[in-house]
Amino acid sequence: MTGAELQAFADALPVPAMVMDGRRILAANRRMADLAAVPLQELLAVPDPVLRFVAPEDQPVVLGRIAARARGESVPDELDYVGIAANGERIPSRAHVAPFPAAGAHAVLLVVTHERARARNAVLIRGFVDVAVAAQRENTQAGILRVARERLEQLGLSATLCELGPGCFRVVDAGSGNPFISQIQQRWPDWIPDTAFPMPRSSTEGALIPDLPAVLSASLGKPRDFFLRAPPSAMVASVPIDGVPVFVFSCSGSDLDASIANAFGLLGKQLGAALETVRRLEELDRRNAELRAQAEEVALLNDVARRLAGSFEVGPLLDLGGETLRRLLDADRWLVLLPDPREPALRFHARAPEGAVPARSEESAAMTAFRERRVVQTVEAPGSGTGPRTRLAVPLIARDEVLGVALILDEKARSFTRTEMDRALAVAGQLALALLSARLYEALRSSYAELARTQKELIDRERLAALGELSASIAHEVRNPLGVIFNSVGSLRRILKPKGDAALLLDIVGEEADRLNRMVGDLLDYSRPVQPALQPVPLQPLFEEAIASARQQAGAGAEAVAAVVRVAEDAATVRADARLLRQALVNLFLNAFQATLPQKGRLEVRASRGTDEGRPCAEIVVQDTGPGIPADIVDKIFQPFFTTKATGTGLGLAVVRRIVEGHGGSIELGKSSAGTEFKLRLPLVAGAEGAA
Repeated sequence: MTGAELQAFADALPVPAMVMDGRRILAANRRMADLAAVPLQELLAVPDPVLRFVAPEDQPVVLGRIAARARGESVPDELDYVGIAANGERIPSRAHVAPFPAAGAHAVLLVVTHERARARNAVLIRGFVDVAVAAQRENTQAGILRVARERLEQLGLSATLCELGPGCFRVVDAGSGNPFISQIQQRWPDWIPDTAFPMPRSSTEGALIPDLPAVLSASLGKPRDFFLRAPPSAMVASVPIDGVPVFVFSCSGSDLDASIANAFGLLGKQLGAALETVRRLEELDRRNAELRAQAEEVALLNDVARRLAGSFEVGPLLDLGGETLRRLLDADRWLVLLPDPREPALRFHARAPEGAVPARSEESAAMTAFRERRVVQTVEAPGSGTGPRTRLAVPLIARDEVLGVALILDEKARSFTRTEMDRALAVAGQLALALLSARLYEALRSSYAELARTQKELIDRERLAALGELSASIAHEVRNPLGVIFNSVGSLRRILKPKGDAALLLDIVGEEADRLNRMVGDLLDYSRPVQPALQPVPLQPLFEEAIASARQQAGAGAEAVAAVVRVAEDAATVRADARLLRQALVNLFLNAFQATLPQKGRLEVRASRGTDEGRPCAEIVVQDTGPGIPADIVDKIFQPFFTTKATGTGLGLAVVRRIVEGHGGSIELGKSSAGTEFKLRLPLVAGAEGAA
């Protein structure tokens, strides 16, 4: 950067700053010169500014920090020191030191804040609060603006109030601190174009003008030096009323920075709020008679809102809202139409009353109200048809979203008044808010259900993963000694040919070893991920094969249990993994045999066509004539490791449920007056789905 560019950069900074290379000043702004109490040119010519303007006790620290930052060392950016002005005043200050390679390899930029500026900022910020409090005591717009300008002048600021127009503004009241205001008013006696002065009318924050003479120079077309008598800086804050900037306050002075400008912006908002309050009070006075006349309407709306707020079901909400509109307008019928989300184009379907079908003319009026977001009234000429003579389509709008249209139908030819249409629109707004709340409630309920399902799946998955690792370890550690036990028992029987108690003890060892082996197998089956290879599986032979296997495992006496299989033709084949489904059925059938024995009983297996969440499925019922399941343990039967059998593992039904759900199906305990009944639902194959 050239020397002129460096100086322009320093002049643009809103705080005291300078650029140094070694002990030489390359550029500094007027704020830095004012802090040192010397002219700018004298400050730039000082050969060693640290020795002249820093207290002797702080000079080594300042010089060392500047040198370290110039070398790029990792040292703190900021340091506190005491500055010495030319008049001998000691000024507690803080400097931010940063490398500035644009001015040279060893150049640094120093930005200084000082206690005097911080004290001045505190005084101004407290003063802004006092201005806001004093303005809020006034009860007219003129009083608020007058008090605000007078109090700002008392803070040592030159305050100017401007009124905003479309693309322009004009000076309403000007202070005496800026000697060039009169020249501005002479050049633009009325409205001043926005292009002449940048007015931040849309900004919600205060704007700082760090170099006011430069702005005046650009606007009035004269050299900057001509305006050096003006305050060095200024700040601008818009005063919004009802969210629209109407006035602008500008204050000029010295030692202004961004923090003061931000606080000034907040003052502008507070003044706008005070003006809004005054305007609203004046408007309330004018509309007092209107409000008394509208008391009945307000009571009606409150009653509608109260009743609508108590329901989250769409149907009752629409019934209540439609009937309220009909009674409010003394009409014959009503109809609520909602957009059909299944249609790519805008189409309506009637949601209330149930089964109502809108006529083409009614749907046309509703379409216009929906698209144009306004109340639409149509009146048919006498003798034009048999339909309703008068139609009023009221859009249901909530949070800037059109949710549907309420149609009010009257057999008489009539013209709804503006007041009636406004009341209908207000009731429709309440209905739309309630409808939106119902939709959000339904979405929230679905989200919670999905979250609970996902959380359960995650817990089950983690539990199964841990169980899988444990099962693999158990299988390895237990089955090896089990093999030795089986071999040893067989060898002892062959060698010793035991009799009596010895034979009984060997039989007990063999049975217990076999039970332990089954337990390990069940544990492995449960912890193994269910990944079925789906293909068409006929149910009749699968049932017969599983019954035979379960009967064999049940042991002596199982032949006394009669087994009956019935498979409907439209549910004869399912999509399943035959091996896994056979395992699940064997577990169910084995439980049925064991529950029925030692008495003679009956096992019945039926398969018929049903539905599962709206999809066709095969419904398999397994029913026995055993003692049934006690009511106090019904909720626990599918939990892993829960069993009522002395020799059971508690994994049989848990494995069945995992296999069935792994096929996309479901299992539940049925309701049977005698014995136990389980209901399984499995997807049908494609051909069976289409069968009727």
